[in-house]
Amino acid sequence: MHRVALPLIVAEKFAAASIKIPDDAIVVDEGRFRVFFPRSNAKLQGPIIAGLNKAEDLYAHAGLKLRGKLNCIVKGGAGRSYYWPGSSVMQINPKSLSAAYEHGHIVHEIAHWQHDKHVAGGFSNSEIKAKYKQAMAAPKSQGEQDAGKIKREYEAAKVELRRLQDEYTAPRVREGDEFQVVRPMGHGTGKALVRVLRVKKTVQVQILDPKPWDKPPYVMEVSGGVANRGAAEANPGIRAELNRLSEALQTAGKEEERLRSEAQKAKTQTWNTYDEVKSDWVPSVYSRENVMEWFAEIVTTTVLSPQLLIEEVKTWVKSVW
Repeated sequence: MHRVALPLIVAEKFAAASIKIPDDAIVVDEGRFRVFFPRSNAKLQGPIIAGLNKAEDLYAHAGLKLRGKLNCIVKGGAGRSYYWPGSSVMQINPKSLSAAYEHGHIVHEIAHWQHDKHVAGGFSNSEIKAKYKQAMAAPKSQGEQDAGKIKREYEAAKVELRRLQDEYTAPRVREGDEFQVVRPMGHGTGKALVRVLRVKKTVQVQILDPKPWDKPPYVMEVSGGVANRGAAEANPGIRAELNRLSEALQTAGKEEERLRSEAQKAKTQTWNTYDEVKSDWVPSVYSRENVMEWFAEIVTTTVLSPQLLIEEVKTWVKSVW
């Protein structure tokens, strides 16, 4: 560990990635990686360096030697680890080295770096592009199809829930109606006269029994839902309709929650986990994003779970590496 002045060429790389290195950053420059730790993340030096070295060892064990020098900046928070194309710079989120991710994110981002800087032709490599096109043309696996079906059902459930919510809150009062309205600031209820119906959502009312704390001209805006509940006190038809919609909303809400859980589970199982592959040349749903993500996912699966891939895939990865 040592403090160093940032070399001009390295400074230019970080500038290209729109990253500012704190003046008091601690720099660890060892082997394949040059890592910049802001003071706030200084305590993470040991785990981060160990994690990066572990990732390099995993690559070596898979027969894929890393080349070049990768500059890294450690940044916590909600962001993810990310490689900036063309810069040889990677942002590391410490979470990426947790047991839950099993180094998958770091291995994936390193694959981007090698593809960009050390594979012949970089991101424009024609052989990789051709193989990606071939892989995308193959039929989707049953797992992907099932995940897609659940996602579509979940999206439809969200639309239905939103529709019911809009229907429940659409004003059922008309101009000139009187109803009980909850006063602002918790001052109880009072009588109000509907003056203006706003589009779908709100109602402008005139307070008919102003209190000392009410202010002229005794006009206020209330939501359609508030107006409906006030009107339901004296209108059985509105009350029955709101009860029906309330039950429908509860049912729709439970269904939306169930499908959200199912969709998340399907995404976790088929997105970019490395304990199963979706097909011989499409290791994860995420690999369908674009050619760069596809190659990174093929490489990551080769490094972390080579037993899941057929020999043809692993041999091809090594040939273009």
